[in-house]
Amino acid sequence: MTVASATPDAVVLVDGGVRVAYRVHAVGETSYVDGPEWTVALSEVDPLPAPAVALPAGSLTAPMPGQVVAVRVAKGDRVTAGQQLLALEAMKMEHAVLAPADGVLAELRVTTGSQVDAGDVLAVIEEA
Repeated sequence: MTVASATPDAVVLVDGGVRVAYRVHAVGETSYVDGPEWTVALSEVDPLPAPAVALPAGSLTAPMPGQVVAVRVAKGDRVTAGQQLLALEAMKMEHAVLAPADGVLAELRVTTGSQVDAGDVLAVIEEA
C-alpha cells in the first residue's frame, strides 16, 4: 500500500493498483479518516510519557488519604521492620503505618493532625 497523495482534507491510497480516496477531517485534536464502511480516529500520542516524580530512597508513602492521628517516632530514631511509626485515620478506622525495614528515621514529614493524600511521603528511612 502506498500513499498517492495527502492533503489536510483527503488522502489517496493505492493498494494492488486500486486507488481509493478517503475523506479526512479534524475535530479538536483528533483527526478522522472516513472509509467506505468505517471511520478511524487518530490522535497524537506522546512517545515519552512525563517522568514520574522520583521519591527519596527509603520513602514511606501514605497507603490511602487520611489524617495522621498518632506519630510514635521522631527524626533520628532507630526503627525496626514492622514497628508502628504512625497511625492514619481513614474511613473512620485507624490504620497502622509500619516500618518496611530496619534503619534510622532520616525525615518525618507529618505531624499529628496532618491531612495526607495517597502516595504522599510520610517519612524517609535510611536502612541500616
